[in-house]
Amino acid sequence: MGGRLNEKKRDGEVFLARIILFAVVGAVTGAAAVEPIGLLSTENQQLRAMFTLPGLIFGVAFSVALLRFKFVSMAAAFAYVAASTLSHMAAVTTVLAIGPINPSFPILDLLSGRAGFSFTGFSAGAVGGGLLAGATALLIRRLQWPLLIVAGAVLGAFLPLTDLGLGGFFLFYAIWQGGYAATLAAILPRAADKLARLST
Repeated sequence: MGGRLNEKKRDGEVFLARIILFAVVGAVTGAAAVEPIGLLSTENQQLRAMFTLPGLIFGVAFSVALLRFKFVSMAAAFAYVAASTLSHMAAVTTVLAIGPINPSFPILDLLSGRAGFSFTGFSAGAVGGGLLAGATALLIRRLQWPLLIVAGAVLGAFLPLTDLGLGGFFLFYAIWQGGYAATLAAILPRAADKLARLST
């Protein structure tokens, strides 16, 4: 009985530690992705980098983490990098498609200012987070992937932070990637934790 309780306690500790680890790494990757973008000299260069770098850096970091904890194979890890990069590109495309560059988008007639920009972020977060959730579900079985869509959308609503300039971009990406990564950690199958511990 005591052994089972100790095992459950260890499992709970591993679960919590994984959530914290993923959240911290996600926040770091979000901030790290913005840093080189701010150093580019032209708006076109910054826009191209914004399309690719955040998703690419997030994908590389968490493909390594998923591989380390034996949730994915090497081939699946490469697929995760590609999926993360493409999902972020889709999210940025969504932002550009519905606002603030295109304020005539119908739903924005009902909203204004920060509310409209939050809706844009909510939509883009649902698109990008949803696409990556679907790809992740194909790579990792028994994953409660709909929670990732919810997390992506809710976190995307913080998009108005980017109105604050470069510091706002740092903050937004740290929040989005940190929160999304924490959600991913929370829904990963726990069985792999035991396998990871046995292999060390």
